[in-house]
Amino acid sequence: MGCVYGYLVLKISLENHLVSAACLFAWAFLMNFIRQNTTYAYVGIVSAFTSGIVILGFSPSPSLSLAEYAMARIEMTCYGVGIWLFVSVTIFSTNEAAACRERIVEALDSILKESELMGQSTAAEA
Repeated sequence: MGCVYGYLVLKISLENHLVSAACLFAWAFLMNFIRQNTTYAYVGIVSAFTSGIVILGFSPSPSLSLAEYAMARIEMTCYGVGIWLFVSVTIFSTNEAAACRERIVEALDSILKESELMGQSTAAEA
């Protein structure tokens, strides 16, 4: 959403920096309203800073057109989402968290049992 908006602003503003800055300010202001909704808060933040990256990061060059730059930013975002999904599913999966939680509970139970046994042995000696 932010990348597409940044592309449209650059295409429409025709490299007028004042118009680009005003449009970026307006977009960030509107995305702040989306942040108020807890369900879509992250979408608002990402959309606001992605449009800023596209608008402020583009510099005209003969080797990279505006459309190619926008598509490259979208491609990089897709790579980032793919890497995040891979890491969250394989390394930080919910199954691993549940297994870790079970091991912690088992360790705490064994500590509790050992402390009870030590208490009983000291009471028997006295």
